Amino acid sequence: MTIIPHTRLAATRSGALNAQRFAATCRIALVTTLAWASLLLHGEKLFGQQQLQPPRTTDQYAPLPDPKRVFRLESEPSLLERMAQEAKTGENPLGVKYQFVTPEYPPVSKEKFVVRRWESLAEWVEPPYVCYRRLYFEQINSERYGWDLGLGHPLLSAGIFFWDVAWLPYHAFTEPFRRYECNTGYGLPGDPMPLLLYPPELNLPGVLAEAAVIGLGFVMFP
Repeated sequence: MTIIPHTRLAATRSGALNAQRFAATCRIALVTTLAWASLLLHGEKLFGQQQLQPPRTTDQYAPLPDPKRVFRLESEPSLLERMAQEAKTGENPLGVKYQFVTPEYPPVSKEKFVVRRWESLAEWVEPPYVCYRRLYFEQINSERYGWDLGLGHPLLSAGIFFWDVAWLPYHAFTEPFRRYECNTGYGLPGDPMPLLLYPPELNLPGVLAEAAVIGLGFVMFP
């Protein structure tokens, strides 16, 4: 027969009691956690499935007025007269009788109106274009847009000049009554412009003038 000391037996019983308490605490915590999880998962669905109660109707609001009464057209004197009469008889949506007081507005000014005589003012506005006399020997690519073809440019410029001299009667009689030109339609200084050719436009008075000058030349220098 084995004899267990008293102190050892008490320690064994205390350990078993603590283990039982710990197990009970764990079960309570598990049950609480599951309950909260179920409430969070199904609580919104339960609240969403509840039927909304219809709003309560009260008699504190007056019935809607007649549209003819709301959208009527009348002048201010007739409006004031009608409001004064309805205030005595209670002909209003609330059915209330009250004393109507006609509003009084102070005059804007007691001084006589004087028309101000302002002096006329002139303002100069600069247009975004410039008009000038016709240019019969303008080289647009080099003079207006700054094109330079290197060493051969002086020879090309001289050739264009003599070409313009030969076509001077044509250019002079092309629209002979228009003695001006404007820079509208041309590029501004510094704009990147390509190298283009500007052939003369076909014009009947210009062709006749050029033919007359050529014929006169053949007559004068046979």
